[in-house]
Amino acid sequence: MNKSETIGKLAEALSKAQGIMKGSQLDGDNPFYKSHYSTLASVWDACREPLSKCGLSVTQTTRIADNGEPVIITTLLHSSGEWMSGELLVKPVKNDPQSVGSAITYGRRYALSAMVGIAPEDDDAEKAQGRQVEAQKQPTKQPEGQNYKFLQTMKGMKKELGDDVYYDILGASGFEHSNDITDRKVQLAVYEEMKKIKAALDEQKREADNGK
Repeated sequence: MNKSETIGKLAEALSKAQGIMKGSQLDGDNPFYKSHYSTLASVWDACREPLSKCGLSVTQTTRIADNGEPVIITTLLHSSGEWMSGELLVKPVKNDPQSVGSAITYGRRYALSAMVGIAPEDDDAEKAQGRQVEAQKQPTKQPEGQNYKFLQTMKGMKKELGDDVYYDILGASGFEHSNDITDRKVQLAVYEEMKKIKAALDEQKREADNGK
């Protein structure tokens, strides 16, 4: 996380903006996973006016990391000149333009939400359905070895990330539930991606809280 020498005015303005922000609408529909999510446009709609009224704005740019993966740079600016920014490394499922574009949009959505404190509106029907499907897909016999350890790790990760973020990452990786992932290399890749997202979101939240 980078920031200007002082962020007192920015923090005060962000606090006021968050007081009038509403949750983003679940306007995105994924028929394959039977789920709904907040699109990047929906997150922007939820925060643009409150930010503007409080003298705040956000820019999102990209760079390429040393490993060739895209990095989202989200910067929150205040009319006083104060600013704070954070970076989020995203990992495309495939190395093609469509996958890279999807990963960048995905990263921008979460980075923007974390920076300004936007959360999606509740979707009780989708969550209830997800619980039923998850319960039906759980194996009756407890898995053993590495796969059991992976599922237990994913259980803890879901609790830490929250259902919306957890299932969104799984979906972006091409899976509906953690027990769909049987290849060890893919398990590690998905876990590492979740750790990156969680670390970035935690850091942005911590910096925002410290500035208040």
